Amino acid sequence: MEKKKSRLPGEERREILLDTACRLFAENGYDKTSTKQLAAEAGCSEGLIYKYFDSKKAIMDTLLAEWAAAQNQKFHIEIIDHSAISTLRDHYNTFISTSKKDTIHSNLRPQLMNALNSTPYYRQKAWELFTTGKDMIHTTIVPIIEFGQKQGEIRQGNSQLLANLFVGYMVGAREISGNFPDRFKPVPFDQISDMLFNKHKDS
Repeated sequence: MEKKKSRLPGEERREILLDTACRLFAENGYDKTSTKQLAAEAGCSEGLIYKYFDSKKAIMDTLLAEWAAAQNQKFHIEIIDHSAISTLRDHYNTFISTSKKDTIHSNLRPQLMNALNSTPYYRQKAWELFTTGKDMIHTTIVPIIEFGQKQGEIRQGNSQLLANLFVGYMVGAREISGNFPDRFKPVPFDQISDMLFNKHKDS
């Protein structure tokens, strides 16, 4: 049954189309998503899509532009309780509890990365933007680790290497537990902290 079409302000309608397209591209693939299907899911006529976008490719180009803009923004994490360990624990727990369909980056649409990955051309473009944009690990995790080193919470060493290892464990924990939720549980933060940061427990 076709969804009831309604009149919405232009910018709101455009955002609905982008949100819907992003979700459909991520779930079904770019090539398998038609403008007819997009219109039905967005609750508008197929012709109305072309009022806002010249083509389906223009929609994906818009999503790619949003990804590009996000790569050049610094994602800042506030220090919690004047503690690097508390801050990293909170970030880790938030990240692994966030579905891969969603994002903890407020500047990105849910499933945007999966939408771009749905076709080789845009996957390559997204990767190029990622590798040439700001180093998100260097601008977010490294400063927290260096703060912890100055405070004596985190052992001395190469902060970039520690940050890379931490993010690797964090991403891996979410990927494995997300793909096999009934078989694998994410490694607790304190276990990772003991391995990487040599955090001393109170006696």
